[in-house]
Amino acid sequence: MEHIQRIRLDHAEISAAAEAKSETNIQNEREQLYKELKAIAERRKKWQYMFAEDLISAEDLRARRKEEDERERIVRERLAEIQSNETGASRKVLNKLFELPDLWNVMDDVDRREMMQTIFKRIVIECKVETGIGAKKGKELPFYILDVEYN
Repeated sequence: MEHIQRIRLDHAEISAAAEAKSETNIQNEREQLYKELKAIAERRKKWQYMFAEDLISAEDLRARRKEEDERERIVRERLAEIQSNETGASRKVLNKLFELPDLWNVMDDVDRREMMQTIFKRIVIECKVETGIGAKKGKELPFYILDVEYN
């Protein structure tokens, strides 16, 4: 529960961070990336036309297409990164994180497990008492969290 409590984030910090990311800057960058994709498509058409008119060789066409493919890959990766950032920190998800310590006691095991898998990448737990056939049912065992990695 100590690690769950750490997740309670400061609303003011998140609001400041969200404003710093200025949605207009992201929208402008997205528009620029789409324009670049259109420009790449236009250049490809020109290279194909030039090849069809015997203005460039097949080797030149392959080299230029390879350049355009690389540019397109970079642009598409950046678009995917922007989209994943937008979906990753939605208001709904952030609100759940704020409320998590309060809701933890009323969540069922399935919801708790899902939330744990979403929040944590890895948790290393140690038990200094042997468990197994000799362990009494209902007996509380001393578990210790050695390491935690967040997603």
